[in-house]
Amino acid sequence: MNGIYDAYLNARPDITARFAAAPETLITKTIQPGRWSAGLAEAVNGFQRELGVEKAALTGSEAVIVTGQQPGIFTGPLYTIYKAITAIQAARHLASGGVPCVPVFWTAGDDHDFEEVRTAHFLTRKDEVLSFSCTGGVSCGRSADIPMHAMSLSPDTHRLIDKAADLCRNSDATAEVRDFLHASLDQSPTVSSWFSLIMARLFKETPLRLFEPRLEAARIAAMPVLRREIESPLESTRLLMESGKELESLGFKPPIHRGEKAANFFIEEDGRRKKVRFIDGRYLIAGSKKGYSVREMVALLESAPEKFSPNVALRPLVQQILFNPEAYIAGPGEIAYWAQLTPLFTFFELPMPIVYPRIQAVITSVKTKRLMDSWNLELKDLAGNAKLIDRILKSGPEDASLAALSEKRPLVEKAVGELACAVLGDSPSVNIQKAVDSFISHTRFRLEKLEGALLYADHEKRAAAEARLSRLRNILAPHGTPQERVFSVFTFLFRDGWPFMGRMLEELDWTRRGLQEMEW
Repeated sequence: MNGIYDAYLNARPDITARFAAAPETLITKTIQPGRWSAGLAEAVNGFQRELGVEKAALTGSEAVIVTGQQPGIFTGPLYTIYKAITAIQAARHLASGGVPCVPVFWTAGDDHDFEEVRTAHFLTRKDEVLSFSCTGGVSCGRSADIPMHAMSLSPDTHRLIDKAADLCRNSDATAEVRDFLHASLDQSPTVSSWFSLIMARLFKETPLRLFEPRLEAARIAAMPVLRREIESPLESTRLLMESGKELESLGFKPPIHRGEKAANFFIEEDGRRKKVRFIDGRYLIAGSKKGYSVREMVALLESAPEKFSPNVALRPLVQQILFNPEAYIAGPGEIAYWAQLTPLFTFFELPMPIVYPRIQAVITSVKTKRLMDSWNLELKDLAGNAKLIDRILKSGPEDASLAALSEKRPLVEKAVGELACAVLGDSPSVNIQKAVDSFISHTRFRLEKLEGALLYADHEKRAAAEARLSRLRNILAPHGTPQERVFSVFTFLFRDGWPFMGRMLEELDWTRRGLQEMEW
């Protein structure tokens, strides 16, 4: 787990000092009415209508809880869903005090790393991991630097929908879920739009609002942050680097790295999101020979704000000026980089929201839990432990040969020890000491090899145990990684349909620390 994340949750003073408040203060917080613009509120309202969901109109006077994620294929890993559920539950809790509070999901459609989001993973009915990668539409050509709000998907994605639906566990609910995926893909010109359509359907019965920063009102509302960034060349970069050094002095690896000439915004040109540097008094856009003075770059921002988007460091500042949220729901990696942003909030004269950790969960079954218990395993045991099969085989009924070894081994080790003492005497030479040490080590090694040979002698027993262990790993720690960071929620929706979302919203708890279990 991330070091900064653990330090934050464990209230390490030199880390919590870098945040607005401890995360648990959100639970008892008295919220104030929101202060975001009516124009932005109407844009968000209009976007919900575009997504085909009916939600009460927002006015901008609502308090806000924000979370977000880059748009992944099939919504990406489960942690995306857990973020949304955490925000929904937190907003519902805070609204119980009388001030309206809405959860907003920021679909980071400006992100341009298609390679990072194009692969989806599912658990098949055979408990095997199914992974496939979608391709960009032919009109996109090379995918590098194309933001997800402009990246189309290949028609072949329809075949992948059918493949996932066919190979995952299914039921009478499968056809409806599969048909929705096909229909929503047909309605979606881009990766970002498909993601938002799916998220809107998953959470249609909740107050969650989807948001994309490409909305015109959002681009305009973000201008003050971007203008200050432009008018103060590289100041935020300097602050970031200094903050990173402070974290390093505390024993942590800085999560955000910036070149000293790198600006913290991108410019979109010819459909591609391009980095910007400031060198010798001029802004330079990657791939372009033309330079811009500070005044010229400000003029470009004012005439074409849709071309500008913040990077990972500046996006939380833009988020703050747009929605002034009470809290941001973050994953472990995000919490780490928020720890580096403290001086930026001061520089931009914006309050930092409470940063609250998202729900962490694993979806399991009675059968899976029973097998884990029978082997006395914990989830952490499943991540790449090469000796785990030995431990599992030892946990079963011991055969006569292993029982004999277990009984006699202490006697052998005792005899070896006594022999060593007798041979060494009071003042052994260096060579004799080395020979005895080698003898002891070799005897221990050969005993372990003998135990291994006896453990593996029953080939059928070993093969059965390895198959069951492989199944456990596929379900709970696919690719040696926590389940929540791999599987798409559609692994479970193909069988249980939309009601599964209601169960998740009901059974998971945003106030609980640690890993929660949900039975499937």
